[in-house]
Amino acid sequence: MEKKNRELECLQQAVTLGLRKRGRTKTFFKAVEAGLKDKESILDGERPDFIILAPQEQNGKRTLLGIEHFRVDHLVTQKQFKKGNDGKQVASVGIVEQKNVNTFYDKYHEKVMESSEVPEGLLDEMAQLLKSVADNVQKATYRNFMESFIYSTEKHLESVDDYWCALNKKNNGKYNTQMGFLVEVHSDFGHLYLSHDGKTEKAKNGLMPFFEELVQWIEENCDARKVNFIVFYLSETLEKGIHEVVYVPTKNFRANLQRQRQKIFSYVGDDMDLEPFELNHKESVAHVVCREEDEEKFSVELSVTETPRDDKMERFLLSSKCALECEETSQDYALTGGTLFTMTLLRDNVKRWRKSCIKGEKWFYPMVIDGSPTFLKERADEYMMRWGDEVEE
Repeated sequence: MEKKNRELECLQQAVTLGLRKRGRTKTFFKAVEAGLKDKESILDGERPDFIILAPQEQNGKRTLLGIEHFRVDHLVTQKQFKKGNDGKQVASVGIVEQKNVNTFYDKYHEKVMESSEVPEGLLDEMAQLLKSVADNVQKATYRNFMESFIYSTEKHLESVDDYWCALNKKNNGKYNTQMGFLVEVHSDFGHLYLSHDGKTEKAKNGLMPFFEELVQWIEENCDARKVNFIVFYLSETLEKGIHEVVYVPTKNFRANLQRQRQKIFSYVGDDMDLEPFELNHKESVAHVVCREEDEEKFSVELSVTETPRDDKMERFLLSSKCALECEETSQDYALTGGTLFTMTLLRDNVKRWRKSCIKGEKWFYPMVIDGSPTFLKERADEYMMRWGDEVEE
């Protein structure tokens, strides 16, 4: 029952956001809202999660909507393979982190509100909670996100015929029928820089941008005759009240995204070519200290100690090369801060790129026009003036 309530809550929140939209998106969510309110509408199901009879008529018939809900998390880990199962296994860590945050809040909220004194155990548990979150965020790579998205979506695509079987039993030829996914995406992409229409800006939040690789995968793997639409319910990894909903018919998926003014970004961050569950550092350890300063306030100190990979600079150069190529071909792209800094040094300053001569290596090295310390410092100052961020080492 708890699972069903979470699914219904996600659907209702998607409806609330969708009704604020315009065009086909608003039309779709008005139909879902009416179906949820109509006592005569069908609102049950397990495979798919929701079967809703929408009130609008098309060709003299109402529409029976099948909606299957599933969640995709950015924070994931690789599960142990089960005996006899050689396929990849992905487990969410984001759900656990959210539960831990909720448990901490429920445990201490009333105590904090009732007294000016810091409750016993709060600072130690807060430090442990923050350390866990910081350690896990280090694992939120682009490749892990894509692995999570593909894994979850493939699992549900395998059951599409079963969903249609359930819909057809309810239908009996009386209604139009549509089947789609409600994908609840929890992500942590607030560290990205997004370049589009010739401008680059820091991501406003951690919500998932629409990546070129993700769009291509959906186009190649989602049969629009069987999965008629996808609703993306976008949220950050830990709930902060920042949400977005995007309804996309899967036929002409890319064009339908663009009609809603959704940008599609090629991902060119420095972790772009990592394998799933491979990290862009040898080791990363969070250090958290929470201490009481006086009767009215306490402080939190959080730092992360990283041991860089041996190929970290090569990764910055490779991703910078790809970012500069996107600029040359007027493609929108998403990148990380270290890549942005590196390409700031290289923009209009590369004669050519030399590929590594070592067999099996994929790295490229720039032959620069001006590599003098004075020139590079000017470019570094330009970056700092524009972004004011600390340069990744």
